[in-house]
Amino acid sequence: MRVDSLTTVWTVLFSQPGRYHWMYQYYLRSEGLALSWVGTGRCLFSLDFTDEQYEQVKQALLRAGKRMQEDGWWWDGSAEGEKNLTASTIKGKMSYEMVTKMVGVRK
Repeated sequence: MRVDSLTTVWTVLFSQPGRYHWMYQYYLRSEGLALSWVGTGRCLFSLDFTDEQYEQVKQALLRAGKRMQEDGWWWDGSAEGEKNLTASTIKGKMSYEMVTKMVGVRK
């Protein structure tokens, strides 16, 4: 995960694909941060933010990311018997799950 910024707008970008990145907003909320638009990963700041306030936000972003990883939402598929996690494998898995659910196929 990384954060890019342009003056008062920060955008959270994920370095590995994942199905559950949208949950990060809830981890941020538990750290006291609410995103400006649900699910976009953007943080908007007032022009009068101090360096100390930016540091507090940065630490909250890091804590939320660490907790999310510790809770198991960011796995990379590298464990034995797992497929490598890519955008393509996520798309295929989600498509399979939707189709089998729609036609009533059970495992």
